[in-house]
Amino acid sequence: MKIPKIKYPLVLVHWIDIISDTGWGTPKDVKGMLPGNVIEVGWMIHEDKDNIILMSQSIDNEFIGNRTCIPRGVIKSIKKIRG
Repeated sequence: MKIPKIKYPLVLVHWIDIISDTGWGTPKDVKGMLPGNVIEVGWMIHEDKDNIILMSQSIDNEFIGNRTCIPRGVIKSIKKIRG
């Protein structure tokens, strides 16, 4: 079976995500709480001045799955891997 070539660039994105805790605690418990450093790899199917959208699955370049929209304001870096 031939693997189809994805028509979008494959990228590695470093972005900052919100971290939350739903448990009970005291104000002292939040001292070590920091946002999450996320590293994500996917095909960039859209980009504009505000956001990028990645996907991690494709069926024959027609259907796309596992989409993630990342606001540019939280992106630290985008590195093109291929494409």
